[in-house]
Amino acid sequence: GGNRQPTKFLCLTLKLLQIQPDEELVDEFITQEDFKYVRALGAFYKRLTGRPADIYTTLEPLYNDYRKLRYRDIDEWKLVHMDEFVHSLFTQDRVCGIALPRLPNRTALEEEGYLDGPRVSALSSVLTDVSAEEYLKQKVQEGSKAAQVLLDARRAKMAEESTDMTGPHDEPRDNKRKADKKSAESESRKKSKKKQDGGYGSLFKASSGSATQISGGSAGDKTSGNEAADEGSDEYWDEQRAKLGLKPLRK
Repeated sequence: GGNRQPTKFLCLTLKLLQIQPDEELVDEFITQEDFKYVRALGAFYKRLTGRPADIYTTLEPLYNDYRKLRYRDIDEWKLVHMDEFVHSLFTQDRVCGIALPRLPNRTALEEEGYLDGPRVSALSSVLTDVSAEEYLKQKVQEGSKAAQVLLDARRAKMAEESTDMTGPHDEPRDNKRKADKKSAESESRKKSKKKQDGGYGSLFKASSGSATQISGGSAGDKTSGNEAADEGSDEYWDEQRAKLGLKPLRK
């Protein structure tokens, strides 16, 4: 806005957008190490026009470039490093006053198969030979205060994790789980035994008694039936009619 004029960097970016060079030429701008502003120009053009997977694979190696660049902000000129400029291309929506196209997250591209695994750090070769803690100890001995802070934070985190893995009074969690399991089993056994002694046992006894009574009653009915008159006789039918208040059969 105002009377500000575009820098030569933006003028060259516009010229690249007009002539649309081949991808091989743009990649050559980025990979060459002699001219830092040409590399920054190629990276900026790649971020504007490249495919997401190509942007990540081409620009991520520039995190290892720490050369200084003169960068014009809204109000003043300032110094930035190449890795800071590249990081702004990945994380910010506007760079050099230009709105950048939307860039998908790296993890999303990894899940879809466009990228092979996470980004390889420049310290990976160092950390493969020496463990992280040993590397930090070595830096502490060299007098690095940042390494001392990281080492203390790492040890505090490990101590916290070891504390979480143990229960109260330094009792391991496995032993605590076994004790809880044994107490639950004993409680269930007591409940089942109580049911058998109090509830189900008396129920079965009562049912057996009632069965005895039923069988006894049926035997009594059978005996009384024998003593009564035969079912097909006239006396039998006369008795049944008398119960109903009817007159006896005519003979």
